[in-house]
Amino acid sequence: MKKVILFSVYCVFSLLLIFANSLSTIIIDPGHGGKDPGALGKVSQEKTINLQLALNLQTQILELMPEKKVILTRDSDIFVSLKERARFTQQYEDSIFISLHANSSTFVSASGYEIFYTKKLDNNKKLARTILENIESDFPSLRNRGLKNGNLYVLNNSMVPSVLIEIGFISNEEEEKLINSPDFILKLSQTIAKALKNYCSL
Repeated sequence: MKKVILFSVYCVFSLLLIFANSLSTIIIDPGHGGKDPGALGKVSQEKTINLQLALNLQTQILELMPEKKVILTRDSDIFVSLKERARFTQQYEDSIFISLHANSSTFVSASGYEIFYTKKLDNNKKLARTILENIESDFPSLRNRGLKNGNLYVLNNSMVPSVLIEIGFISNEEEEKLINSPDFILKLSQTIAKALKNYCSL
């Protein structure tokens, strides 16, 4: 009986490793868009920041992992419903889902990045932690707000490992300037792409 249990555990672990390494598609979800601007800063709208990061991230992923297919839930300033965004994970079952956002708060001093995940799938937290650790390493001066278990529609309705990244606060004047910077967007996209490659090789 003990041997049967050990063999079963081994089989499950092996399947998880195979799944992690057989991911063929990465879905990037730039939050908001079109009639939905998202959070508003003094000089920018969240939807624009999200899209610029998504387009840069797509390029960086394809440079690091040309064998992967990279799908964007939107690649222009159009509105895509939450239901439509989640539906991408049903169409691409061998994928991971990365939703990109900028944060906002009534407290103008609020700052930092954080990553949301749900406990729906075991790999969600592993994916979130891998990305968070890479951002923390590459951006030591930014505040790390940590991993959060979030009750968010796109995460709750995703069928694949999924996270939502809040890259910074658009409501913070200094951080708004930072997250609108092309240099920051490029470096962050490189960091996230590197993290995704690390995740795919776990």
